[in-house]
Amino acid sequence: MDSGSGDQGLVSVVIPTYNRSRLLVEALDSVAIQTYRPIEILVVDDGSTDGTEAHVRSWIREQADDPCLTVEYICQKNQGPSAARNRGLLHSQGEYIQFLDSDDQLHAERFAAHVKRLRKLPSKAFVFSDIAPLTEEEGSRKTVVDEWERSKTRLKNIPNSACRCTYTRDLVRAVGPWNESIPLWEDWEYSVRLASLRVPFSYLGVPLYLRRMHPEDQLSDRNTTEEGVGEVLDAMETVDNVVKAVTGRGLPANALGMHLRGVTQALRYGTDEQVRRAFASWKRHEPRTAQHVRVRALEVLFRALGRRPARWLYEAYARLRASA
Repeated sequence: MDSGSGDQGLVSVVIPTYNRSRLLVEALDSVAIQTYRPIEILVVDDGSTDGTEAHVRSWIREQADDPCLTVEYICQKNQGPSAARNRGLLHSQGEYIQFLDSDDQLHAERFAAHVKRLRKLPSKAFVFSDIAPLTEEEGSRKTVVDEWERSKTRLKNIPNSACRCTYTRDLVRAVGPWNESIPLWEDWEYSVRLASLRVPFSYLGVPLYLRRMHPEDQLSDRNTTEEGVGEVLDAMETVDNVVKAVTGRGLPANALGMHLRGVTQALRYGTDEQVRRAFASWKRHEPRTAQHVRVRALEVLFRALGRRPARWLYEAYARLRASA
C-alpha cells in the first residue's frame, strides 16, 4: 500500500477468487448495486482455471456507463487467499478498504451505512455489522437502524470475520499484510493483530454481509483429514505467538472458540501427536471457566484411555448438549 490516506471517500473492495466464476459475478453484482459511490473493485484471480477472466472482463464491459465504479482484474499464480488479498491491497487507492469473499454478497446499503460511521471516527478505525445466511437474503434486507456503539477493540470483542468489517486505509496499513504462511484461519490471525492496536470501532446490529451456505465447502472437507488438522494446529500456534507477542497474555475465554474447534477436530480426525499439540495450544491461554475444565477433563481421558475413547465420550457429550 502507498503511504497516503487514499482517495477521499473511495471504497476499495478486494475480492480474492479461485475457480468460482459464477458466484464471483453474483458477488460483483452486489457491489454494483451499492447505493454509495465512489467504489473501486480489485478482483485478484488466484490462478483460476474455470474461465474466470472472461467472466470478469465481460462483467466489466457491462459497467462502462458507471463512471464512479472502476474494476481492475489482477491474475497471479495460485498462492492462497492471503497472498491474493495482499496483492489487491497493493493496487488499491481507496480511503476505505472492504474485503469480500468471492462466494458472498453485500447488502445494498452496506457502504452507505459503514462510511457514514467511519466519518465520525478517527483515521485508524473500522466499522462492522452482522452476517446473515445468503439463503435468507430477502429476510435480511432490513432498514438500517441508527443505533450504534463506539468502543476500543480488545481481544474479547474481536469480530469473527474480517469480511464483516470496513476499515480505514490508515488502519489496514497499521495492521500490516495478511499472513501468507497459514492456509486457513487467516482472518482470525489478522483480527487478533487488529485487536492488539486498541483502535476505535463502530458496530451496526443489522446483517449487511450475506454469507453463502453451500455444500461444496472444500475447506471443511480438508479439515477432516490429518493434513487439514495439521493446518488447523499451525493456525492455532500462529495465533498463540501473535497473542503472546502483542499482549504477553493468552486469549480471554470468550475469544477461544476457534481453539476449541481445533481441539475437537484433532480428537476426531487427527493423530495422537496432533491431539497433544491441540491440548498444548489450549493450555497456553488458561481461561478459568467451566469450558476450560471440560477441555482439561478431555485431556485426562485422552492420556488415560487414548484418542478413540476420549473422542467417543466427547461426541456423546456433544449430542447430549445439542438435544438439551
